[in-house]
Amino acid sequence: MTVANIKTRLNAGIASRLLAYSGLVALVAARIYSQDSRPDNDPLPAVEVQCISSPHGYTLTGSDGRGVARYQFTAIAAQPQTVTDASGVTIVGADEVAGQIVAAFDGFHGTMGDVEVQAAFVIDDGREVPKEEGLEIYGVQVDVQIIYTID
Repeated sequence: MTVANIKTRLNAGIASRLLAYSGLVALVAARIYSQDSRPDNDPLPAVEVQCISSPHGYTLTGSDGRGVARYQFTAIAAQPQTVTDASGVTIVGADEVAGQIVAAFDGFHGTMGDVEVQAAFVIDDGREVPKEEGLEIYGVQVDVQIIYTID
């Protein structure tokens, strides 16, 4: 199996995990994008996903059959925290979306798409992304480590 092929399969598995997690889908629907691919003026909240690294495990005799990927998810919203406005409308905050990402991955093991995941866990969460000047968009990042089987 090529490195590109497993990474493509892992990306697809992550997307399927996110889209199958009802708490997250209730907030963002299908607005899950690879980093910097969210269309301008797209409704919020949304999630951006980036693979930071995905080294494969090796021993002195070769591959150990595992990969350890680190993914960074950025929850993007119009508010840093969920608020209810004067008319009673709830505006979902980036922190609530980030909480659903944590819930979707922390402690997960099983199949994501067609990739066997031995363990997934949150290694960092709650980092606020600096707001771009002039834009009312907030972000909270969640880093997840995923240990998977290379077949």
